Amino acid sequence: MLGRKDRHRLDDMRYWALQGIEVASGHTPEDLETDRLLAPALQYALIVVGEAAACVSEPCQAQYPQIPWGSIIGMRNVLVHGYDKTNLRIVWHAVTSDLPALVADLDRILDAEPGTS
Repeated sequence: MLGRKDRHRLDDMRYWALQGIEVASGHTPEDLETDRLLAPALQYALIVVGEAAACVSEPCQAQYPQIPWGSIIGMRNVLVHGYDKTNLRIVWHAVTSDLPALVADLDRILDAEPGTS
């Protein structure tokens, strides 16, 4: 059973993943070069997803190995600490390909673990 803190973090991951997906909707990768607000919004969503993932307990992470914890947390670290080297094509791919898969995984986890302790 998920603890309250882990459930909250998984809910945060799902919420911010959905925010990123919604912001990207209707845009193209080329828009990242011309829309001065799009890239920072997508990056922020990825940063918060990664920060929430980093706060999920190790036992919970081990229980759900289908979530690429290291990659999610690593992306957050690159965006925060290597912001000047950010590849916007990777950001776009993460938001449009990786986040929908993450939301699907999180939905399965959260639906299977409705209670908190």
